[in-house]
Amino acid sequence: MIHTWNIDKDIIAGTTLRHQGHSKAPFDSLNMAFYVPDEPKDVIKNREAVAKACKIPLTQWVFPKMTHSDHFIKVTKTDVGKGVFEESTSIMDMDALYTQEEDIMLAVFHADCTPVLLYDPITQTIGAIHAGWAGTLKEITKKMLKHWIEVEHINPKDIKVYIGPSISQKNFEIGYDLVHTIITHHKHYLPFVKIDDMRSSMDVSGINIQQCLDMGILKENITHLNECTYELEDKYFSYRKEPVSGRHASFIGIKRNHR
Repeated sequence: MIHTWNIDKDIIAGTTLRHQGHSKAPFDSLNMAFYVPDEPKDVIKNREAVAKACKIPLTQWVFPKMTHSDHFIKVTKTDVGKGVFEESTSIMDMDALYTQEEDIMLAVFHADCTPVLLYDPITQTIGAIHAGWAGTLKEITKKMLKHWIEVEHINPKDIKVYIGPSISQKNFEIGYDLVHTIITHHKHYLPFVKIDDMRSSMDVSGINIQQCLDMGILKENITHLNECTYELEDKYFSYRKEPVSGRHASFIGIKRNHR
């Protein structure tokens, strides 16, 4: 049901897998998102099962309505429950969340896009980022880290990073328009783009890792799951392979004495 990021005894974090849920085909079976045409009651059952496994009640979770933006927000206790039972109650137009409060579970959805989880053990700050190719080129990961460093006064050398399952470069083909955009506006990311007249491709996870390194995150503090959602169809949903399919949730929360 869950791949766990074991980073600290007080942190519950990781990514949902594809199976052990209630959704019917083609969303079978642990779809976590309302925005695909799955049965809402099945999505809620799936979320309840995951919340139980995580030992943080579903009413303490927070879900955003994502738009492939570079927008992020600091979450507080007043936000708990947003997006849990209806998408219309989500935190709107946000692709990243962070908090410094306990017993709040932050979550983002994905199926091929790159999930990024952040944890600073000194200030007890946690974050969850949805980084598709659009948000990645808008540098959402770099921007939230910059905010942590400059506004929250967090030392980047203390931050731990988890890069979850996503589509690998060899399976993420991109068109000429995007290649041209990268050449014109994002030349520093060209090492992560393979340009070919027949088939160009892009390493989205690699760019997010580079953004972390650029902001002073230590290489040894980055955990890259390095599993391809496109190839591992028994474990993961892939929008590229199955445009009508479910979505995963990558999540992180602080829970004292949960073990």
